[in-house]
Amino acid sequence: MRWRKRLKKYNEGDEKKLQADIEREGGLEKGDMTAMIIAALKTLVPVCLLVLVGLSLIVMLIFRAF
Repeated sequence: MRWRKRLKKYNEGDEKKLQADIEREGGLEKGDMTAMIIAALKTLVPVCLLVLVGLSLIVMLIFRAF
């Protein structure tokens, strides 16, 4: 339960302050959302593929499919 001490309490004011800071800096530019989605996919898809390949290899070894 030690990790619970590291989490910050949710504060609605922090969210509004962050949103105000983004808007003050000019907001999101055109293509920012697309770039964030592509970056997330480039991060998650290879990891998911590795997990699937690993699990399939384990299943193949268990059932002696090699």
